[in-house]
Amino acid sequence: MGEASFFCELSPCNSFVLECDAKEAPGTALKWAKERTTLIITVNATGTFKSVSVIGKATQPVCSRGISDLPVLYYSQRKGWVDATVYAKWLADLSEYGASFTSKRGFLVMDNASGHDASATSALFDIAWLPPKATARSQPCDQGVMNATKTTYRREMMLRMLTTFDKHFAEKSDERAARKAREARAKPGALGAADGRSPLVIDAMRFVKKAFDTVTPASTMRFWLRASCTPVDVQSKIRARLEAVAARVPESGTTLVEDAREIVMMLGQAHSLGPDGGSAGQAASADYFVSGTHPDALDVIVHWLDEETSPDSIFSAIGEETETWG
Repeated sequence: MGEASFFCELSPCNSFVLECDAKEAPGTALKWAKERTTLIITVNATGTFKSVSVIGKATQPVCSRGISDLPVLYYSQRKGWVDATVYAKWLADLSEYGASFTSKRGFLVMDNASGHDASATSALFDIAWLPPKATARSQPCDQGVMNATKTTYRREMMLRMLTTFDKHFAEKSDERAARKAREARAKPGALGAADGRSPLVIDAMRFVKKAFDTVTPASTMRFWLRASCTPVDVQSKIRARLEAVAARVPESGTTLVEDAREIVMMLGQAHSLGPDGGSAGQAASADYFVSGTHPDALDVIVHWLDEETSPDSIFSAIGEETETWG
């Protein structure tokens, strides 16, 4: 089980507004839209059992009202953290889901985060606690599962937003007027990624589920072997199973910079951000959505992909947790 802070609304810009809208709209604030959620990811050593959950601050987000079948399990906590209450609910839900997968008991590798209540028990799992300060080295989800999910999420989010921006850019005057009227009538919290806005929580859940599903069993086995948190005989079984499928599923091995280059290429192909795409494509400052042709585009995207680990974000999270203790 791995968990991580995640800025589900964050985009690599301060604001975005097409030149045709510039006289009417100040832009869509995105860069500092750091609505933090927490992702909880669980995968077994063969990648055949997978679970992802989201923790948000709202008891029931406005955007999810009326939706009975959410893409992933959602829990609420006033700071968006895992606390003892959320942990107990999550563990019970995971045990129920696991029972539909196998009747055999298993081990759940767990770190010693403050919200992980050692007194909570599972009907299906025995908890294997990692030693202190060993999470980064020995937690399988921290060896690549979490980063792969986040990166794919942001690529999907970027693609959805750019598709919408290009559609808006190509609008005729009457189509644009009709869209503006619809947006003006929309209820607060009703406009999301499909409208060129920051993703709603329901958008985030859908993007997370889609991104998590792209993590292959072969990749998962490699992450578990990298963590070296299992006995030698179990590692041998994982390695043998991996070798049986490795020829069909080669290791991707993409780095953060390589992922960022792919996204920069995506940005460069967007009509709404190109040389003829209005002021957004020509701006040299960070006041506009970063264009793929901007000289700093690669650096901006690399930082965006790894924003949760930046010093400012870490200290902000520590400050929030300190307030909770107070």
